[in-house]
Amino acid sequence: MHVLRLDAITASRSVDRHQATTLHDISLDVRAGELVGIYGARGSGKTTLLQVAAGRLKPTRGTATFAGRSVTRQHERIALVTLNPPPLADLPIEVHVALPLLGRVGHRRAQRAANEALTKVGAAGSGQLCWSDLPASERPLALLAHALVRQPRVLLTDDITRGLGATDRRHLTTLLRELAEDDELAVLAAVSDPSALSSAHHVAFLTQGRLIDGDDPAAHDQQGAS
Repeated sequence: MHVLRLDAITASRSVDRHQATTLHDISLDVRAGELVGIYGARGSGKTTLLQVAAGRLKPTRGTATFAGRSVTRQHERIALVTLNPPPLADLPIEVHVALPLLGRVGHRRAQRAANEALTKVGAAGSGQLCWSDLPASERPLALLAHALVRQPRVLLTDDITRGLGATDRRHLTTLLRELAEDDELAVLAAVSDPSALSSAHHVAFLTQGRLIDGDDPAAHDQQGAS
């Protein structure tokens, strides 16, 4: 079985030139077909962890691999989704979703794949809308479709439930679990609110760059203190 493996990761990422978010000796496995959730407050290291897992940030110590190979050599197999507007936000969402395929396959094939990705995430009716016209609950879906159109094997999401109500948060994480199980994806989702992770196969708590298993009583103590 293919596994996303973070082994004894120590890493730093500069923020606003002066601050640094640091990870301390983090080890974590995410298996294909599995949704693993990480929760922690702002500045706990969630984004740094995902940057390492995506191969965009080199750790100062430890290794990040998928299926036994360094993640830095597998960019096409790893998708990182952040809750940011697309660069060309005035284009229809259908075009934005198709962009990763344009130049690699024909326009019609890219458009068909984009529509299939939007249907997969439950946003088939959003293709002709622009970003500004999308309801908040559908923006993460459009971003997920944009990532899935490349058919990655690892899906990383950075707080994409942020700003959603409880029902929409649960719907989104249920979707992430279904994508993991149906497409045999290794899915790692970072959130600020642990209630968004009710559908996860496994949950861990990140605090000050240190990872605590969600079943460890210390995780609940840390959450209560935050």
